[in-house]
Amino acid sequence: MLWQYNQTVTKVESESNTFLVTFVFINGIEQTAISLRQECFNSSIEWIDISDYQAEKEERVEFVTANLQPNQSVVWKYFVKTKPIEKEFFLERSALLLMNEDFEVRKEIIPQQKMN
Repeated sequence: MLWQYNQTVTKVESESNTFLVTFVFINGIEQTAISLRQECFNSSIEWIDISDYQAEKEERVEFVTANLQPNQSVVWKYFVKTKPIEKEFFLERSALLLMNEDFEVRKEIIPQQKMN
């Protein structure tokens, strides 16, 4: 296995416009650098569990990056507070950037999700 990931989104019951995102990445047999990038054009991000990794921001994207050893995994959690668009809530798209030991980069797009 090269790697695998899963993203789970759960609505925060007490706030109709807030969602908890849990992102799990399991690395495979090669060292891999990863960067989870979350767009925030119509939302704000609050990182709540990113272990010893540092979150950063570039204009309308917030991201966290890790350099993972073979078979290492990470679990990152964050709240997304969205602004309604025509009375509907959306989790904006995100991207996972993966770089191998040869500096080859792959981009996985996680599409925007309607959250109503």
